[in-house]
Amino acid sequence: MQLRAFFLLRHQAGSWNTWVCQDLDAIQTAWESRPSTATTTGILHFGFRCPATEDLEAIASRFLGDLLLTDSAKHGLPEGLASTTGVVGSVQNLSLHRIAGGWHASSFAPSTDRPPSAEVKTRPPVAFDAQWLVDATRTHPNLGQALQDAAIHDDQSYFSREFSLDHDTRKMLGLFRAKALGSSVPPDPCKLAKAAPPWLMDLPLNDLDLPARSANVFLAMNLHTVQGLAALTKEELMNRRIFGHTTCKVITTALMTAIENGPPQKPRNNSSTSDHDDRDIGGHTKSSHTSSTLVSEIWRTFQLLPVRDAEMLARRVGFLAQAQTFVEIGRTFSLSAESVRQICAKAMNEIAQQSNWYEQFGTRISKLQEQTTQPLSLDLTESIDPWFKACGDHSALLNEFLKQEKPVSIRIIQINGTTYFAKISQSDWDKAVSNAHRIMHSLAAKHSITKEECQDRIAAILPSNGREFTDLLWANVSDYCHFSKGSSKHLNHHILDGFGETLAVFVGKVLELSEQPIHVREISKRVTELSGREANVSSVRNIANQCGLLFGIGTYGTRHHFPLTQEEVGLICEITDNVVANSLPKRRWHAAEILAKLLERDDLGDLQLDKYILNIALNSCSSLAHIKRMFWAVMDSEEKDFEGVSYENQIITILRESGCPLSTSDVKARLREIAGVNEHFQILPTRELIRVGNSTWGLNDRDVPVPFSDQQDLMDQLVIALEARQSALHISEVTSVIDSRAFPAEGLFSLATLDDRLTTSKGSYVYLKEWGNSRSETIRAAMTAEFRDVPQMTIRELLVAVEKRLGRSIKVETLYSTLQALGAQYLKSTGKWSFPKDDDDCEF
Repeated sequence: MQLRAFFLLRHQAGSWNTWVCQDLDAIQTAWESRPSTATTTGILHFGFRCPATEDLEAIASRFLGDLLLTDSAKHGLPEGLASTTGVVGSVQNLSLHRIAGGWHASSFAPSTDRPPSAEVKTRPPVAFDAQWLVDATRTHPNLGQALQDAAIHDDQSYFSREFSLDHDTRKMLGLFRAKALGSSVPPDPCKLAKAAPPWLMDLPLNDLDLPARSANVFLAMNLHTVQGLAALTKEELMNRRIFGHTTCKVITTALMTAIENGPPQKPRNNSSTSDHDDRDIGGHTKSSHTSSTLVSEIWRTFQLLPVRDAEMLARRVGFLAQAQTFVEIGRTFSLSAESVRQICAKAMNEIAQQSNWYEQFGTRISKLQEQTTQPLSLDLTESIDPWFKACGDHSALLNEFLKQEKPVSIRIIQINGTTYFAKISQSDWDKAVSNAHRIMHSLAAKHSITKEECQDRIAAILPSNGREFTDLLWANVSDYCHFSKGSSKHLNHHILDGFGETLAVFVGKVLELSEQPIHVREISKRVTELSGREANVSSVRNIANQCGLLFGIGTYGTRHHFPLTQEEVGLICEITDNVVANSLPKRRWHAAEILAKLLERDDLGDLQLDKYILNIALNSCSSLAHIKRMFWAVMDSEEKDFEGVSYENQIITILRESGCPLSTSDVKARLREIAGVNEHFQILPTRELIRVGNSTWGLNDRDVPVPFSDQQDLMDQLVIALEARQSALHISEVTSVIDSRAFPAEGLFSLATLDDRLTTSKGSYVYLKEWGNSRSETIRAAMTAEFRDVPQMTIRELLVAVEKRLGRSIKVETLYSTLQALGAQYLKSTGKWSFPKDDDDCEF
């Protein structure tokens, strides 16, 4: 029995139409017949009952003109029909997705040649101006009569009726259109795909003359046809790490070659038009199994069940919506939890008996496992083989199927938050971890077992079919191991002398034993002495952040170091409530800002507060929620999760509203009005946010002269220049060594911080990250060296010497500020500067 497809159209507030569609054509017809393309929202849902429109009203009103899919519709549609963005909202256990790039009508029945008697409904990806047709007839006068006879007068009519032209005319017209509308420097495959003729739109990308690497790029992106490529932009492609400028050029060349070859002389024998006849909602044709996914195959098996059984099982395993318990499902169907459990078990067994994807599953997993000795995570599997796409979203469901009586020995297990395919079960892994801890306890008592011997013993715990998890098992127990340098007998080995206490335990002990808050470096030193093993400062800092309280920069303590009484904390919270009560909704306050407000009042008496003590006290304030880094916000009963809140979007909004770049001080001032900022807050560049001048910030898509798609070329030029120079470039030199096209030097530095190949350093230098250092002196270091050679110099002599040493021009103002920072002395009698002798050996 088929599940039903409900298609809902929201025209205006409270006005809805609902269709129950039997096939894809009915859905397409309903969508294309909507009265308004700008204000009508469509929602497609596959299920057993139609969602209530009042529940959908809020989210539908946010996406006017868009088509939304529920989870069931997303997985039930044929592969490649529509690509979606992430979840845009949830309603009554239904997660909704927005279609990215629009609904591809040509995906329903792709064909290279269409019968002359049928007018094609395919629309061009971009409706170009008809001027290209005028230019084509001027260049090829014999085209005029042919276009008139075929009633082709604009871009839409060309796309609809070009099949009626003869082969040579179609080829000539398609090539002219592609060159006129799709050519670009540097090459842009998406722009060319938008200008491609209609007979090329349905061509599989793998049919292009592409090298294996480029074909694999499309496979990894789940991109299948030229039509799909036309729905994207070059910027979207370049955002993928696997996509580069060389790949762009190769694909553009292959597309143009296909256009130059012209349309096929005869219809393809394997045209999928006939396949479409057997296609139904949520299903695939018998000949399309190789292009389907595991999730879509599971979806198909659900349709083999009675409606009630299928809905119960779907609710239980979270396939159509969020997973529910047996009790929750029982309430819906007026059944006991045990009855629901039995029905779900029976349904699961029936699906397992009738499914045919098990054999393909086992073969594919075995092939992937042969290619690597590492554990096969679900994320890795999806990236290698698209057949496993979306398995990570349904791991619990898939694992239930794998437990059935079938010749598949694969299970899905969780290790430290990551999901893996394995030939061992979750209980096997948990048992191995338990045994590993027990063995390490016994080995630690001997005080003579080396680290290598411990690793060998741990490796032997796992069964032979789970040996790829050996490193993960060792990582699980190694954090609890305490190794020390061996005696003369084991001079070159580390000996296990303790097991069970983690680094966090020792950090906690050090903080508890300390009479006052201590710096993280001192904590690291004491932990090393107490545990007998080296304690990394960075690891200690991370642990202290979790189990300790921050009393100063890098200084931690515990509650017994806190100087305030409970009554004093209550007074602080009460006054703080009054201070922030009238602030803007969701305004963020830094502890330093709150402290400044408190110190203006007389309510606190003689309490000695700093921002760190106040920050600890505010944890007791029920009306405030701690965000991060000493920031607080008024608690919102409807939104209590402030984690991950950043300033980037707020700064971008400020810049967009301003309509022009702003100085750092202006940005901070406006940001402080709506969010609050720390006095040490720094703006950092991102893909959208870029420095466009000295202490001036702008938007990358608006305030720089080079579009984002071409900015990678600037970075490539910069890398080449640095490789040739073999030393760092100062910000003042960058624009002179590359063709920057008036791009501001500060903006280039912003881009350099986002490039994996480059890094910047103090003194405004940029260099190749692989060097490890800038290979260049700063002004400060150059001045120090010159003063060592010549103890006294005038400012002019010093300027000449430093410029010669650095090989670039220096502003006199920069020298004066650096001299003051170094503590240099000016002698009026000689008009010269001298360097303090006590600082001669300082490192700069």
